[in-house]
Amino acid sequence: MAWVVQLDFDDGNGWIDITDYVLTETFVRDRSLWNELQPNINSLRFEMIWSSAIVTPLLNTDNEVAVNVTKDGEDYFTGIVRTNWSFSVTTRPQSVRIECVDKGILLKEKKVKPVTPALWENYKIINNGDIDSSLLHQLLYSAGFTSDEINLTGNGEITEYFIDGYFVGNYFIEDYFADAEGELTTLGDTIDYFRYVESGRTYWDVISTLLYEFHHIFYFNESGQFCVFDWSPASIEIGDTLDNSNMVGELSIKKLPEKYEAMQVKGSGVSFMV
Repeated sequence: MAWVVQLDFDDGNGWIDITDYVLTETFVRDRSLWNELQPNINSLRFEMIWSSAIVTPLLNTDNEVAVNVTKDGEDYFTGIVRTNWSFSVTTRPQSVRIECVDKGILLKEKKVKPVTPALWENYKIINNGDIDSSLLHQLLYSAGFTSDEINLTGNGEITEYFIDGYFVGNYFIEDYFADAEGELTTLGDTIDYFRYVESGRTYWDVISTLLYEFHHIFYFNESGQFCVFDWSPASIEIGDTLDNSNMVGELSIKKLPEKYEAMQVKGSGVSFMV
């Protein structure tokens, strides 16, 4: 098993290999696709032996330090080194504990800035064939991401939804397609308007809310690329199954009514005096 750990201090010197200092047996990677249908920030923790050439710039830099870890030539984790540290000093410095998070932290920490044009017309949520009219691509570019950091291939176009004047974060999406009875029909290939309303929300808020309305969430893969996942597909293909040949012990199934799909609304009566 071959590990390679690299850091980029964003100082113009590119990637620096620190594998020789890393205690690879201390790797702890926390990953989950979502939490209650909302995106997560995944993390990687490890320890490294003290090296002034590495630890000193980590302590002193104000830049975002990128990290990339590969295992047997395949990306294992790509993200950002957090600026919180833990290390011990006796007669000499001991190991340093490093915590890394995926690039979702960049969306969570950055406020949405006014977009140009203020009113985007006839954009698709995802349009891999024309990223200039892809709403998700343009939001990510505005957040500072590059095309190499976005991987939406294979997702086609998110187009099916009922919508009419719906607020998403600080953005307003409106569509007035109607049938002969005046009822809303399924949204076609485009959203009529995506209009900037006001600042204050983060890109994480806006993008996660937007995707949730189309039963999708976003995540960052092992290569540090932004991806989306459909948590309510039209059909599900079953892969491996559990049976007596591959189970140890017993399988327990429990269902608890902890989540609700509807709500009750009560109102007070109104009386009039004439």
